[in-house]
Amino acid sequence: EITLISGCRDSHYSSDVSNISEFELPNPAGRAGGACTSALLKVLHDAGGGAAPPTSSVDALCSMREHLRTLGFDQVPQLSSSRPADLRGEFRLVPQDATRRRALLIGINYGGTPSQLRGCHHDVGNVARYLTGVLGFAEEDIEILADDGIHTAPTRDNILRAYR
Repeated sequence: EITLISGCRDSHYSSDVSNISEFELPNPAGRAGGACTSALLKVLHDAGGGAAPPTSSVDALCSMREHLRTLGFDQVPQLSSSRPADLRGEFRLVPQDATRRRALLIGINYGGTPSQLRGCHHDVGNVARYLTGVLGFAEEDIEILADDGIHTAPTRDNILRAYR
């Protein structure tokens, strides 16, 4: 099962936040970050940070949207799933009956282009810390693809390979 939470509709742009301190996240990596990722982590931490925050997927998305709106962002976070999903059921990053937990985190800053962002690499670090520190993921079960020269590049082939 694959679940994707994206920062905006396909026809919109992501928003970079130059200083994510306004999201009040515990120990963020770096000052810059994505508005959607910061809002998701804020919702998860506010819900107690556990493996099963007491909220539905609809409630989580609405909370993210409201938090972004309050801070002046017009992004509309979206949820996509590879299988039919009960959006009113309990929101979980990891299905309760999962026998193996894996995460693919992709950070693309588009360096050297007119669309350059600054926080995507920090975002994958913040989400990876949440997955290991709060949800108990093993580091070897998290794959990071990033255009940072350190991790495997997020090319189409590498993304498809990571899903296998």
